[in-house]
Amino acid sequence: MKIRETLVNAGFLDFYGSRHKLIWIFVLVLLVTNVYLISYFQHPEVPQHADANQGWIGWFDQGEYYKTARDIANGEIKPSNYWYGYPAIGALTYHFLPKHAFLLPNLVMVTMIMVFFFLICARYLTTWESLILTVLAFMVNQRLWVNSLIIPWNTIPVYLAVFACVWLLIFENKIKGRWLYAALAIALACFSRPPDTPMLCIIYYGSALCSWRNLDGKIRVLAYPVVFICVAVAMQLGAHIYLYKSLWSPYLGTIADVGFNWGSLPLKLYQMFVDPTLLCGATMLPPGKTMTGIVAQAPYVTIIIPGIIYAFQRTGLKILLLPLAIAFSITFYAGFNPISYTPYFWSYLLFHYFWWFLPWMFLFSWLTISRAWRSMRLIPFVACLLGILALISLFSYKVETLSVVPVLDARSAGDAHAATIATANDGKSTTIKVPLPQNERVYSLHFTGREVVPFHASVAGNHVYFKVSKDGVPLVSSYEYFPVGDPDSLYLSFINSPIRGKTATEIEVEISGVDLSRVGPASCEILTVRWRPFSNWSQWFARKPPRVHYAQNLQPPNRIGLFAGWSGGGPDYMWTLGKESEMAILCEAKDQKSQYLVMELSAFRPQMLGVYINDIHAGEISVNSTSKKPYAIKLPTPLELGYFPRIRLLVSNPTRPKDIGMNDDTRELGVALHTARFEASFSP
Repeated sequence: MKIRETLVNAGFLDFYGSRHKLIWIFVLVLLVTNVYLISYFQHPEVPQHADANQGWIGWFDQGEYYKTARDIANGEIKPSNYWYGYPAIGALTYHFLPKHAFLLPNLVMVTMIMVFFFLICARYLTTWESLILTVLAFMVNQRLWVNSLIIPWNTIPVYLAVFACVWLLIFENKIKGRWLYAALAIALACFSRPPDTPMLCIIYYGSALCSWRNLDGKIRVLAYPVVFICVAVAMQLGAHIYLYKSLWSPYLGTIADVGFNWGSLPLKLYQMFVDPTLLCGATMLPPGKTMTGIVAQAPYVTIIIPGIIYAFQRTGLKILLLPLAIAFSITFYAGFNPISYTPYFWSYLLFHYFWWFLPWMFLFSWLTISRAWRSMRLIPFVACLLGILALISLFSYKVETLSVVPVLDARSAGDAHAATIATANDGKSTTIKVPLPQNERVYSLHFTGREVVPFHASVAGNHVYFKVSKDGVPLVSSYEYFPVGDPDSLYLSFINSPIRGKTATEIEVEISGVDLSRVGPASCEILTVRWRPFSNWSQWFARKPPRVHYAQNLQPPNRIGLFAGWSGGGPDYMWTLGKESEMAILCEAKDQKSQYLVMELSAFRPQMLGVYINDIHAGEISVNSTSKKPYAIKLPTPLELGYFPRIRLLVSNPTRPKDIGMNDDTRELGVALHTARFEASFSP
């Protein structure tokens, strides 16, 4: 009873007026806790050892969080690539749960986020609707629930600050100290991720402006965020001075040098929402995933406008601060990424920067479906929907080919319109020069032909470095380009922004870290992208299957690229599908005299496996074990360290398990690949 009275006096339960409503909050908390813990411990990358480079502790961002949390828990301040706010939260429980330092803090924050959202939904919907919509909005979309809230990210405090500020400042005006609580939430978010502070200040100061006439302590309210943000920034900069003798850390200095690129912002938003593969033509995703835009992942975002209008009628002007903050956040992060960023964006989970907007879209779309059509007159409602469809049709881009030129040896090239390729004397770098035929804003170079080194795999293994120049002037901002490849080609997209008042007439690509003296592109297709309204409406909802993915469930990670002829297996293997399967494996065997391709294989019936490396027959393997067993083939010619050869596996007799009475699986399966690697020696 005392707890309930305290909540009522604080204003949290003022609009409920019954114990029945409090029970629903308890049910939600219990549900979130159970589902969160189950999702957490079932995640394939959950850490098993606190100090090992294992699970998501082995990822760059999460590894930094854990390392810094450990240092803070031990009373030490050491260099870190990220601000100390989020690691400081993990340090609170590090000594109790070193493997899962962020589990309890994240669970508390996620529970609070969902309770705030439930309370907001209850302002428009029934209790049943609010509970169901809250669960669906957060837990159905795996990119939100698993990839943004289960995996530790320093954006989780930002999510909490957003939902807390919206509830406290837009929907609840009777909670004592609500401006102070909101400012503290903003400060916590700032200490974790300062780039999101302006977005939160839009909600805070916009709410203050809307409430200005009835606002008590105006100066105090306006000063809260400024004071707390200054304290957070001062603490971080103080650590920088202590560690680096400078206000800037080396990491922040690198980010500052990169800068923003607001060029072609509409195109970037089109890529984000509609077609991520517009300029790159390839995907880099784990097995079973697809490359889709936001609209294909969440089609309900296209019908939110009537719901926003309905919310405005019910709540007033302040509710418009929420879509304004969402638009600012998405635009901000779109501008901070390269023109062909989308495979990189989705593959490396960078969508978690702004994925907090999805539940709000879910709410607004449900208001459109369930209530807006009642409160709006029929003609305005239909006109609103037709306007959305017209906007979708208008907002379209198409890739068009400007020319296709051969790639000739620079020493013998005589064609002024051809691209040229030259390898350095030491064989460690190659330079490709491509003339640009027209003065276009955006270009994409598509190299094809001779056996193109699988750049996508090399980039993933950090073995290739790209240096791009325009008319001999190096691009300072690496965010102006991002190389990405598929099994057959390499795409390189960039914005042709003016340098010294002129746009480039030639692009120069220096590739180091791989020897292209034996292989390389034979032709280059020069593409551009142009605005073509009403030309590509169906693309908004297209789902493109991946042409290549990385075998994240095989060991070692990020060293095996799977192409055609593979199908899902278990947690640690993949099935060959059909007669032929292709892959690429990074050669990490240092002995150049003798090398072996070692694969751990199994099969539910005996199979003969023909192995071809770069289309050269390397040998045959007889797979007759139902449990994984190592098999090896000695390479006829040793590979160079860091090389990524293409490997074809020819299966003698792929079989449907259903045909032999095993189960109902109708796939033509051959052998199960558990691991694959190159070794300098092999002992069976």
